[in-house]
Amino acid sequence: MTHKKDTGNYEVGYGKPPKHRRFKRGQSGNPKARPKETKAGPTNVAEILGEPLTVRTAGTTQRMLPFEVGVRQIVTRALNKKNGLKAILEFVRLCETYGIIPPVPPAQKGGGVLVVPKTWDWDEWLRMFNEHGPPPWPGERSGLPAESGVGTAQAER
Repeated sequence: MTHKKDTGNYEVGYGKPPKHRRFKRGQSGNPKARPKETKAGPTNVAEILGEPLTVRTAGTTQRMLPFEVGVRQIVTRALNKKNGLKAILEFVRLCETYGIIPPVPPAQKGGGVLVVPKTWDWDEWLRMFNEHGPPPWPGERSGLPAESGVGTAQAER
């Protein structure tokens, strides 16, 4: 006597097992498979940076803190020609962070280059600058470099 389970309208075939042979909800096909990887807990960075490392420098072994090792690596990279500028900037930022050197003050607004024409005396030009601000100034002498004879044709147009 054979017992057949009712499959209903479900077609059984390749990749379509009978309903009674399917996985139950929440159960996989291999329950004893490799266990899931556990995530590491929080890392105490201060503790890691406080543990001394054994470092080999100039043929001798020394014990240094990881922070010191990192700073020495930055300095070594800064002295190399390849990627030296990035390492120098990183080292300067590090020194500013720890108060070894004072931070660079921000650039002032409106900075630029002053060009005093050769036909002007420096003191006279500076007096006009202090009285009227940056050129062009009112009157015959505008304070612009075009007065020196270069580009006078353009100024007349």
